[in-house]
Amino acid sequence: MFEHLITALDAANARMCSEQRGLLSLVAEVDRCEAWRDSGARDTAHWLSMRYGISGWKAYRWIAAAHALDVLPLISDALARGDLGLDKAVELTRFAVAETEARLLRWALDVSCAAIRRRGDVEARMSRAELLDVERDRSVVWWYLRRRSPLRTAGGSPCGRRCDRREGDRGGGADRSGDAR
Repeated sequence: MFEHLITALDAANARMCSEQRGLLSLVAEVDRCEAWRDSGARDTAHWLSMRYGISGWKAYRWIAAAHALDVLPLISDALARGDLGLDKAVELTRFAVAETEARLLRWALDVSCAAIRRRGDVEARMSRAELLDVERDRSVVWWYLRRRSPLRTAGGSPCGRRCDRREGDRGGGADRSGDAR
């Protein structure tokens, strides 16, 4: 009775998913070439949020998914065909890798988006041992270069980023390690 309506809706969904896959390809390209640079935005996610009215959280997820889809052809194709919706694809790309892609895609087709998100959340959590390693790898050192000179600090983080500062500096994390004043 309503078969023609359902068929038309399925076709519209397939077209929409194909366009969304194209959108994510463009998002990845904008991110790679930093096309947002002169817009006043601080990064691609901020630019997407301002330009398209989406949340920052969603923008970050779109960017991550856009890059992941470049190396996950089965998920990319499933989205482009409309077999997998955008929300499921975005969540699945959080933890799928080339070796697990086929198995995870089969699983994702049969479960809710919420189930995929929960699995992504579990996969993203650090183990207690990993958290302890991160804490152990942090460091802060302070010293005075000469009498009445400002306090100097240097910090290390697990990602290897270094930040040296003088007391009272309010800079945005600029590296001042070469500054010996």
